[in-house]
Amino acid sequence: MAEKQTDDSRKALEVSYHQQVEQLTSNELLDSALRYYNEGNYHAAIKIWRKAADQGNAPAQHNLGVMYDTGLGVAQDYAQAAQWFRKAADQGFAQAQYNLGIMYYNGQGVAQVYAQAAQWYRKAADQGDARAQTNLGVMYDTGLGVAQNTAIAYALFNLSAGEDSSSENLATEARRIAATAMPETQIELAQALSQEMASKGVSVAIDGYLNRHKKSRHKNTTEPVINDPFAPKRTE
Repeated sequence: MAEKQTDDSRKALEVSYHQQVEQLTSNELLDSALRYYNEGNYHAAIKIWRKAADQGNAPAQHNLGVMYDTGLGVAQDYAQAAQWFRKAADQGFAQAQYNLGIMYYNGQGVAQVYAQAAQWYRKAADQGDARAQTNLGVMYDTGLGVAQNTAIAYALFNLSAGEDSSSENLATEARRIAATAMPETQIELAQALSQEMASKGVSVAIDGYLNRHKKSRHKNTTEPVINDPFAPKRTE
């Protein structure tokens, strides 16, 4: 008899839980899921995030991606993580764009494609995500997925350091290292480009910079270019 009462009580609680969830708005769903997450009840958080994600809520889609990426409350599944990150990223959610960039960079859940990583980092960088700005700077510094360009890398590091000066952001140190291989005139150009990124956006500033440089080189086609610091070295 006691066992039956326990089962009935559990069923009543489950019904109450689902009724409460059905009555919540998207924002209330996210708040409720976050409370469960902070309490360590990952299964309950995932159930609520999935409901909101199925309704097209980008933050919930991103959070589901994080859970699949880390294996909290579910079996770790990079492919599922990438799918949920993409759903949120396609809606312009910067954190998801950044995380999808990482997936492409590392080849987790998707094919390793550096150009795709750079594309998603760039989208997040346009929205002021300092981590994405740093990672995109690394790609321009190394020439992975984009044409190598130290000035653009420095400008991105400088922009990121201004957005986030915490010790967790490696942009300040990356900027210092990049500067050791740059003449003073190039550093000045990169600093000006960084200011343009801050005022116009990363993509607009980079595209404008490359177009200006391309036109400048075309005007001087009769003269040899020696040790051109802006010459593309490698594209992948």
